Amino acid sequence: MSKTKNIAIIVAGGKGKRMNADISKQFLPIGGKAIIVHTIEKFEKCEFIDLIVVVSEKDGINYFKKIIDENNFKKTEFVIEGGKERQYSVFNALLFLRDNKISNENDIILIHDGVRPFVKYEEIKNVIKCLENSQYDGCVLGVKTKDTIKECDSNGVVKNTPDRKSLWNAATPQAFRYSVIMKAYEKAFRDDFIGTDDSSLAERNKAVIKMIEGSYENIKITTKDDLMAAESFIKQ
Repeated sequence: MSKTKNIAIIVAGGKGKRMNADISKQFLPIGGKAIIVHTIEKFEKCEFIDLIVVVSEKDGINYFKKIIDENNFKKTEFVIEGGKERQYSVFNALLFLRDNKISNENDIILIHDGVRPFVKYEEIKNVIKCLENSQYDGCVLGVKTKDTIKECDSNGVVKNTPDRKSLWNAATPQAFRYSVIMKAYEKAFRDDFIGTDDSSLAERNKAVIKMIEGSYENIKITTKDDLMAAESFIKQ
C-alpha cells in the first residue's frame, strides 16, 4: 500500500475585475511580493504538505512556472490549466491527480484560494489533523460570524433571523479524503450543480464535515479594500 500524502490544490485562476487591475489579482503585490507567492510559501514551508498543484488560467501558466523557479519552490511540482469557473478548476486538478496516478483515494486533499495569503501554518496543520484517524469526511477552516444575519425573500423582505451562535463564515483550506471530494465533484457535475464552495458539494453527497476555527486575518483578497487590509497585515 502506497504512503498517503497531503496534497494542496491552490486555485489561482481569478481575474482582477473587481480591482480594475491590468493583471490577475493573484499577481498583485503586497509587501513587495505577489499575493500568490505569499500563499504558496505558506504551503511550501508547512512540514505536513507533501505536494502542491497550482491551477491557473491558461495565459498565466508560464508566468507561474517562472515564479516557481525564481522562488525555488520544491513542493509545487505542477501548474495546470483551470476552467471557466472555480468549480471546474478544482475538478480539473482532481482529474489530473487521478489520471496521472499521483493521488490515491486515502490521500488528504487541501483546496485553498490563491488569494488567501494569510493562512497560518498551524491552520493548515489543524485541518489535516482533523481528518487523520477521525470520523469526519472533511474539515473546513472558518470563523464564527460576528454580524447578525438576515434571511430575506427575493423582494428583500426579512423572513428569518438565524441564531448567529450557529453561523460560521467558511474559508479555506478545506480538506477531504480524495475519494470523498472526487465522488462529490462527480455527482455535482452529473447533476449540473454549482456550489459556493467545495464543502457544499461534499455535504449534498452526505459527507460529514467538521468546521474548525481559524483567524479573521485569513481574508480572501478580491477588492481594493481587501488589498489595503492586506498591506496593513503585512506591516504588522
